[in-house]
Amino acid sequence: MAQINVTQVLGPVSEIVRQCPTTTLIQAYIAAVREFCNKTRILKTSITGVTVADTAQYNLGDDASNEVIGIRAMSIQGDGTNWTPVTDRSQTLWDANASTDEPEFYNYLPHAAFLLGPTPNAVYNLDVTAVLQPKLGVVSFEESLLVDWSEAFKAGALHRLLRIKGEPWSDPGESNAQLILFTAQLNYGKSAEAAGHNAGSAATERNGGPNARLRGRIGPI
Repeated sequence: MAQINVTQVLGPVSEIVRQCPTTTLIQAYIAAVREFCNKTRILKTSITGVTVADTAQYNLGDDASNEVIGIRAMSIQGDGTNWTPVTDRSQTLWDANASTDEPEFYNYLPHAAFLLGPTPNAVYNLDVTAVLQPKLGVVSFEESLLVDWSEAFKAGALHRLLRIKGEPWSDPGESNAQLILFTAQLNYGKSAEAAGHNAGSAATERNGGPNARLRGRIGPI
């Protein structure tokens, strides 16, 4: 998906915190996007790769814009045709004496790595739905996030900027008001993600398609 430079969306924020340096505006806006993605788990991508026989630990690659903060789901192509889910399970619950075989479980390792159990006994195709957030210091983020969450990012940025003491634009009371708006959007985002972005209220197990693309690929560690 396309990235958008944060300077293109700063207008509604900068008109409220006049005299605020552009660098400070950018940092506050990206911080809001990062927090939103971290707490809602809403930004995801599909990462494909293959296992290596007798190797249990793998990494999910790297990207200039986004970093992996979790795994939403994983599937394995065990027989060359059918894809089946791999279950998220703590390594402490695995059979430590299990022989190498087709993996049934994965255990996420912060950050951007995972273990497979049993240890693969052959080459298998993997498809991992990874959870992302923008990296610190970036000046762009996934444009698709603006469709639903532009007001959340605005409120999150304003909350941060208005609470800075001693500046011409400081306003602690309005900062708290913006925090309330941002928190409400966070809760809405969590609910939307849990419901698979369906109109109904029930949670779903549907993973959905990727809305960001990570350039790295799964590799053994």
